[in-house]
Amino acid sequence: MTRSQLVQEVEITDQGRTFKSAFYVEHGMIHANLAGKMVTLPCPNDDAAGVVRALLTEQVLSQSISRKDDAF
Repeated sequence: MTRSQLVQEVEITDQGRTFKSAFYVEHGMIHANLAGKMVTLPCPNDDAAGVVRALLTEQVLSQSISRKDDAF
């Protein structure tokens, strides 16, 4: 088993809250768990962790904006 097939985890922090996503790469595809949903997408380069971190950041920011909109 190669390192790319091992389950890895990325973590980001936003406003004191920590968010994590587990993922693995198999046959050039990233399989990531984002908010309990499995997302599969091509791995465009060797930086799968960076891709998953960007997706997680986008998701957290999107949720943050939605919560702010609900406050109005």
